[in-house]
Amino acid sequence: MNDAALLDALAQFLGTLPPAVSDPGLAFRVRIAGWLAAGLAREARLGPTHQRAQAERLAALLDREAPVADLEPWLEAADAGLAHRLRTDALDPLTLAAVRAHVLATLGETLDVVQPTFDRRLDIEGAKP
Repeated sequence: MNDAALLDALAQFLGTLPPAVSDPGLAFRVRIAGWLAAGLAREARLGPTHQRAQAERLAALLDREAPVADLEPWLEAADAGLAHRLRTDALDPLTLAAVRAHVLATLGETLDVVQPTFDRRLDIEGAKP
């Protein structure tokens, strides 16, 4: 059984407990623990794919090559590089559109983990460039 499956099982178990807990404060904390376990399960399941997708988008935007492994420090440096470029360079409309697409995709991937039921269709479709 992998980490995501274990965390899913823990979240499911914790979800069954609140009705059996007489203390409302403790029942609330049990619900929060279940929510956190479910979030960690989604992160374990989706995180590596999201990191790889983000690295590929940033590599294309910054004309760099992303590493095969140990993406976390590279992503931090690439994000800082993109932020610096946005602050200091006059970017053409095509590049700005690519940055916008990257930011929306990254936000969508984050929402897939932290709030998977959030309906973001209007936010993306209705957003102005």
